[in-house]
Amino acid sequence: MSLTSKQYGFDVGGTWVEIRGVTKATNPEWSLVIDDEVVDSQKKTGEFALSGELPGGKMLTAHIDQGSLGNVDVLVTVDGVRVQKLSGFLL
Repeated sequence: MSLTSKQYGFDVGGTWVEIRGVTKATNPEWSLVIDDEVVDSQKKTGEFALSGELPGGKMLTAHIDQGSLGNVDVLVTVDGVRVQKLSGFLL
């Protein structure tokens, strides 16, 4: 377990999806990876979203809420339907 990086991975209808967070100098960098390709990335804390298109055209969105103390909640939706809810910690 690392306090400076976080990686969540899961299958969505036969497509491998990862949400990666890495601590940087000012804000963590979060990336949405679909089938080994980074499709969206932001250096940010607080509430924000990363989005990308799955094969077949459906839109996957990772709603990230990172608190000021490092607590992280991630809600993943496909076309507005919840498929994953994850939590963790990243400094």
